[in-house]
Amino acid sequence: MRTIQFLVVLGCLVLWVSRAGGQDDVAALARELDAPDVSARIEACQALARLGVKAEAAVPQLVRALQADSVELQRAAALALAEMGEGAAAAVPALTANLKSSDALVRSYAAHALGELGPAAREATEALIDALADRDATVRREARDALRDIRPGKEVALPLFARMLTTSDPADAAAAVGVLAEAGAAAIPALTAALDNPDAAYWACLTLTEIGAAAAPAVPQLGAQLDSPQPEVRLQALLALAAIGPASQPLAGKIVELLGHDEAAGVRYAAAYALGALGDRSAALPALTAALDDQDEFLRIIAAWAYVDLVENDDSPALDRAVKIILDGISSADHRVRNVATRAFADPDLPREQLQPAFVRVLRGIDDPAQMSEIIAALASLGAEVIPPCIRSLETKGPLRMASLELLAKVGADAAPAVPALIATLADADAAVRQEALFALGAIGPAAAQATPPVMALLQDQAPDVRHAACYALGKFGPDARAALPALRKATQSDDEFLQLAAVWAALKIAPDDAALRQAAVPHLIQGLQDVRVHLRLECACLLGELGDAAQSATAALQAAQQDENADVRAAATRSLESLQK
Repeated sequence: MRTIQFLVVLGCLVLWVSRAGGQDDVAALARELDAPDVSARIEACQALARLGVKAEAAVPQLVRALQADSVELQRAAALALAEMGEGAAAAVPALTANLKSSDALVRSYAAHALGELGPAAREATEALIDALADRDATVRREARDALRDIRPGKEVALPLFARMLTTSDPADAAAAVGVLAEAGAAAIPALTAALDNPDAAYWACLTLTEIGAAAAPAVPQLGAQLDSPQPEVRLQALLALAAIGPASQPLAGKIVELLGHDEAAGVRYAAAYALGALGDRSAALPALTAALDDQDEFLRIIAAWAYVDLVENDDSPALDRAVKIILDGISSADHRVRNVATRAFADPDLPREQLQPAFVRVLRGIDDPAQMSEIIAALASLGAEVIPPCIRSLETKGPLRMASLELLAKVGADAAPAVPALIATLADADAAVRQEALFALGAIGPAAAQATPPVMALLQDQAPDVRHAACYALGKFGPDARAALPALRKATQSDDEFLQLAAVWAALKIAPDDAALRQAAVPHLIQGLQDVRVHLRLECACLLGELGDAAQSATAALQAAQQDENADVRAAATRSLESLQK
């Protein structure tokens, strides 16, 4: 049910008493709409609403009720008309007028009714689009839904949405941007026309950016915006041209001018970025090379990334300089520079022979844990490219090795070539290193199952965290780690309660169809629902739902877990209960 219909149910405090014989007399109800008592007229509207399409004969009287002084009566009349659908088409002008009411509920009920009339209410399209900017959220929502139901056609609606780009309210303009961007190429004529309006140009450029390559027909008009007196319009026009890509190359010369001479730093940044996206090497590379020496560090790194993207010849004299700017940017004091450098470092266009020595330099030079996480995430996106330097780094000591282990875990299955080196690392004297190596092997998954024997041995490790991580790795190996089942069963008898649960989890992942194992696991999982660690309670709640009939005895514990202080645990318990009840 739509929101407004729910409100109707709550609002119907007085029900119409059915007439003798159980049949409402539409004519009598229509006459009641002219009664002097407002309450009686509202009751008549409610009765007509229940009759729906059978009450179409009362539409003229309901239209008059829409124009009454009582806002309560206006609302009730709109709701009755909504129930009649397209049969109430004669009410469209009056409903449209009520979109301008001073009462928000009258406006929202009118919009709702117009939507229920469907295509018969198309003449209200413009008024409904205006209502998308209503100060009341419910009115805006009902207007949006009504436009969807009316289906006015793009040729009618899109120019009207484009007109909304001139609004001074960013929220309203943003709503229009969403609709126009979703329309894609169909919105281009309306958007190119909007570019001629200084009040709409910025939002039109933003929308064209969202549309991307399909906005190529707008390139000439976007080019005109590069001369706008408003720097934010110039900037957004550049971003739109960049999103369009190679089709914007005719404007490369103008963009080069902006890179070199625009007074607004943001425009120069956008120009450097756009030159990298357009792909016109002959126009862009000289300008980007010059920008590599600019005093503005942020401009230098954007130009460096654009240069690396464009250059075809690895012997290009400026390439080493561009790569150095990117690498140095990773340790910059300016967070904006660091963010760009991190993204650029993961760019596949960065020369591979430059990457491997840079890998060690970068990971050794980062002390900030948050920044290290950013770098590792960026490097992980390179996949197999980072495996060789990671493997070599495992032979070192200190932070570089730990960062490499974390990176291999992030890469996941693609890090399978590192399995032999990771197995060797399991013998390290440092428990933290052994633990991280186990996490990396687990992240690789079944492709690391050859590590099962040494990982099994670590179930006896003196360090609790290592024992727990060994269970994780074995479980991630899956059925190929079946040889570990006896050791895992033994671990379920440990005095270490977390190890018991971790071993149960791993065994179930290795042998999910083992009925005896499933049955034996249930008490451990029920106990785990009481653990102080949220992630453990969550895992237990999830696993119980996967055990089917074997977990029926866990129903009460799962019901109690529905009151857990953690929302994820509560949700998992609910899902598992639903699964057990099927």
